[in-house]
Amino acid sequence: MAGVASFVDDVGESGGKWIQSGREWDTVAAYSARFVMLRVHCQSNSTVDTKGRLALPRPLRTALEEAGIDRLVVTFSGDSLWAFTPDDFYERVEQPLEEGDLWDEDVQEWVHAVLAPAQDVTIDKAGRILLPPLLRELGDLDREVTINSVQRRLEIWDRSAWTEHFTSVMKNRPKRMRGLPKRQPRETIPFPERR
Repeated sequence: MAGVASFVDDVGESGGKWIQSGREWDTVAAYSARFVMLRVHCQSNSTVDTKGRLALPRPLRTALEEAGIDRLVVTFSGDSLWAFTPDDFYERVEQPLEEGDLWDEDVQEWVHAVLAPAQDVTIDKAGRILLPPLLRELGDLDREVTINSVQRRLEIWDRSAWTEHFTSVMKNRPKRMRGLPKRQPRETIPFPERR
């Protein structure tokens, strides 16, 4: 069907592109599929079974299945496990480290801390991933977990650690959020006064 133009809802800055069908379509469709986690925001409590399997939240499973994504890359973040689509992991984690100086000690520490424990995991037909023992140990994951889908990644926390972290964040929110980028004030329309 060469010569037929199609519109792709591209999540990049362009907001969408008209392209010719064929090879370019596959490239753009694959590019858009990488960011499927960006469009799924959810939080879920779950359990890791005795074999280390973790069921992904239904909204995320559905989005990944629709995008044809059947595996994730899971690594340790220091507090929890983070999971990315393979392309997103490369773009956001591996590629910036590859661009650093191979002999720089800081780069090597990041490589050892983040890349070394990273594991490719397959999503099974039931929508579960098998968390390797090393990652379960690093994340201090026993059975009860909280899964957050945020900022194009999954966070997998030990549930009690998440509760403690979230409580601390909410308690210190006014202090910590001062460092966020300032937004331009929007023109507001006043509410009508009550009579």
